[in-house]
Amino acid sequence: MTTICPSLVVGKPLHAHAGFTSAEIVMKMFTGNFPIMYDKFGIVRVEDVSLAHLRAITTPEAAGKRFILSGETMWLRDMAQNIFSEFNSLGYRVKTGETSYALTWIVSIFMKEVNSVLGLWGQGVYFDHSQVEKILGIEFQSVS
Repeated sequence: MTTICPSLVVGKPLHAHAGFTSAEIVMKMFTGNFPIMYDKFGIVRVEDVSLAHLRAITTPEAAGKRFILSGETMWLRDMAQNIFSEFNSLGYRVKTGETSYALTWIVSIFMKEVNSVLGLWGQGVYFDHSQVEKILGIEFQSVS
């Protein structure tokens, strides 16, 4: 068995009601219901996640291994600014200002996805995906 562990997955879902955590976070950003924190996310394109699953099945060396899929990291404020630049003219209310730590702490009481990253406030995350490149032969696509 091989384990694929993607970070925040971005890209076009197979259908409009995808219902996975990454899509929910991005949709909350589109509707202005996700606070912009001083945080950095690992991001991977959905096409790279699909390719990793395919390669994990067809590459014998992948058996029994765990692969972290994170093509790059991006500050949440930069992600929000990219979405704002692209979609604000279409009427989406994307927030681009960052919230304070105190307000984020209060919000974390009600939103589990905020609570899960509160301990990393301002630190960001970085992932070593060298095994994905070496064993699965995947070079991640840019999300920008």
